[in-house]
Amino acid sequence: MHEHTATKPKRLSWRDFWVGYGCEVVMTATFGQPLDVVKTRIADSGGNKGILRTAAWVVRGEGVSGLYRGLFPWVFVEPLTGGVLTVVNLWAHERLAPCAASLAARADLSPAAAFAAHHALSGAAAGVAQGVCIQPILRARTAEITRPRDGRSAQAYLSDLVRKEGTRCLFRGGVPILLRQATNWASRFGISKYAETRLCSAKRTSPSQSCPLSLADRALCSLLGGVLSCWNHPLDVIGVVMQSKRTDPRASRGTFTSAARYVYATSGLVGFSRGLGPRVLLSSWATVCMVFGVGLVRTYV
Repeated sequence: MHEHTATKPKRLSWRDFWVGYGCEVVMTATFGQPLDVVKTRIADSGGNKGILRTAAWVVRGEGVSGLYRGLFPWVFVEPLTGGVLTVVNLWAHERLAPCAASLAARADLSPAAAFAAHHALSGAAAGVAQGVCIQPILRARTAEITRPRDGRSAQAYLSDLVRKEGTRCLFRGGVPILLRQATNWASRFGISKYAETRLCSAKRTSPSQSCPLSLADRALCSLLGGVLSCWNHPLDVIGVVMQSKRTDPRASRGTFTSAARYVYATSGLVGFSRGLGPRVLLSSWATVCMVFGVGLVRTYV
């Protein structure tokens, strides 16, 4: 029997939405927002100052509050997409089970790889759903983080943006964001669950023993999934460039390919790695919260 089938999965309910919402609030309000600000500033700056130098630059110019720029009101709005992510992932995991089993049989995958592929498929579906919902929020937050300070509130700035450019501006950078979210969560869920399966097999002393993983083991597997999911970082850089208010209009108002050409022309191939350091930290923390954290909370509610 597969080590992950010993416990019967809980039935999907609306409580799962609020579990995802709560875990994303924790993720954003703690380390998530400062890391996102630093990542966005590096990706938008055209340089590569590093995490500590960029954070110090933000603090010198705006104080510690600058690291939480764009937090409100989005700390209460954006986590709604965490609820969507959780519900769609659980729903897709159940619905895609026959498809995942068929693909695993055709590809002759090992049980560990088949289990990971199943989670990757449902993670990709959840990532697409979250990507659709999160695009206007990310657009507003990126513009809020990268624009010069002029005394306006986030709400006033967003209203002016929509009035000047129309509602379509809220979905600028949609292609890289959708691709990023789909590959993000496919990788995070797939790699995390694969790591759990392999570690469980390594620690088990007899075939009949239940999975002996501790909470620390599962958190470590989620951490690994978050780190390795950053292979798609170029998509994040292109998305920031398309949504930024400081980059050349030819890039920020262009297409996916024009933004990619802009990054290459101004920074070369290394430009696609701008902000990778804080993104690795952010992705690791997000995966711990939304893969390990959601699973842990669901066992108690």
